[in-house]
Amino acid sequence: MDLTKLDAASSQEDDVLPSGMHCGRGFSADAVDMEMASACFGGTGSPDESAWSATTLWVTTTDGDIYALCPLLPSKWQPTSTQLPSLCSLAVAGATIASQDADFLGDDVPLNTDQYDFVSEIDAQEPLLATRDDVIISNDVIYNRPKRPGPIPKLQGPFQLAAGSLVDYLDVSDIHVIASKLDVEEMILGADDDSEVDLQEEIIGLSAAVVCLMTTDGRVHLFLDLEGVEGQWLPAKAPERPASASASGELILVEALDTLDAEAICENEWPTFSRDPFSRYSFYTTHSQGVYFFSLDPWIKRLEEELQNSTTAGANFRLNMLRESSGTLRECILRFDPDRFTNNHVSSSSSSTSANACIVLHDSDLGYFLLTSTNNNTHPHAATLDTPKAFSFKQEPLSSDDEMEYSNLYPDSSDSLTSHIARSAYEPPSTFWNQSSLLQLTSQSLPAHRRRTLREEVRLSTATLELMTSAHRLLSNETHAIKTAAADLFNRCERMMQELRTQIERVREVNGRAE
Repeated sequence: MDLTKLDAASSQEDDVLPSGMHCGRGFSADAVDMEMASACFGGTGSPDESAWSATTLWVTTTDGDIYALCPLLPSKWQPTSTQLPSLCSLAVAGATIASQDADFLGDDVPLNTDQYDFVSEIDAQEPLLATRDDVIISNDVIYNRPKRPGPIPKLQGPFQLAAGSLVDYLDVSDIHVIASKLDVEEMILGADDDSEVDLQEEIIGLSAAVVCLMTTDGRVHLFLDLEGVEGQWLPAKAPERPASASASGELILVEALDTLDAEAICENEWPTFSRDPFSRYSFYTTHSQGVYFFSLDPWIKRLEEELQNSTTAGANFRLNMLRESSGTLRECILRFDPDRFTNNHVSSSSSSTSANACIVLHDSDLGYFLLTSTNNNTHPHAATLDTPKAFSFKQEPLSSDDEMEYSNLYPDSSDSLTSHIARSAYEPPSTFWNQSSLLQLTSQSLPAHRRRTLREEVRLSTATLELMTSAHRLLSNETHAIKTAAADLFNRCERMMQELRTQIERVREVNGRAE
């Protein structure tokens, strides 16, 4: 879909397909104003997310305009265990209000009717089971995308940014949206008696979505979407009279955090977001200077208590106290050194560090692992992170008697722990992957009449001796650098093996004392 055409479309009959690659394009003010910077879905398909989150595509332009497409579904899709009950509850409630208070709702009546038609067609379908080679692989069901109200959602936005004078102009590079939590009461009202909805623990989170914007200067803006985004569609046919412009939603600025110094910003800086596999209220950012970790957990619970509190007395005072208290946790995970990875053969104008968006995963073999690369994938960077306490194995604290007995068995254990200084992670030198300068010597340094001799038989002459001497001198320096780097790597491996043997001996000693 072409968002510029979709913004001007008035019905499902309008052409919203993008133009061909070879079609000429004239200048358009809309094309300049709606230059897309990034897009992301508003959820990950988790059962504890609100109903419309995972089906909402959030789009931002380079100048900070934010739009939403909801619902944006493929031809076949798989809902979560809580999504359909929540959608049914919302659709039935909206249709009931529309039938009773049509005059009061005005232009919102078609919206509620469309949502009811959308959910009704889903409910009337016979879902398919996920299979592989005609074998059922899970109990998950797959639905077809409803034909009514239509496959093309309405473009909602641009959203108004309630930021006051804190945000004048946003040069946006990326967007990241954190879904609002599931409304359990609405979900239970919409669930059938035969439906299986299993929520083993209390849902923790905000009842509002968090929209995060990253600008090219490395600043992270956190906005709250208190109203929420619901499914809206273009009408089947163009209305006889133009519909009145609907009011855009509002995003409230909560916090703005810097990660880059003004002097360190590169010319083509493009910071990006990455999701955290453990908590949806945590994320990572990557730019030319390093990788940063952000966590909204310090203020999420307190803000949710304030949003659920119906008492308005003293609300401004409590919100001010919340704003002045500890905010978003920010921590630098990796820091890139451009001078360390600059190739001698690269010109100074192109030696600035460019970083790819990091990948963060949790694997049984790798653990909590972060991976990224700089300078066109030539320099990888990785880090093994500590697993959050909430996901680690819980251990009961020692009693006073047990702690005294432990201190008697291991009198110097505390000193050894506190005096230990962790070594920095090993970073392989660029010598291992730098291209040899021998090709440059033979193709550029030699005169044209000397290059022909390279394709002929070797003849004993002064010119041949000079060429062999120059090549030997060049290769000697390069092989010496590779030998030094390989020796350092070998020594590190030997030291690691020795330390591993020492740790095994200590474990055996502790095991003997415990028995």
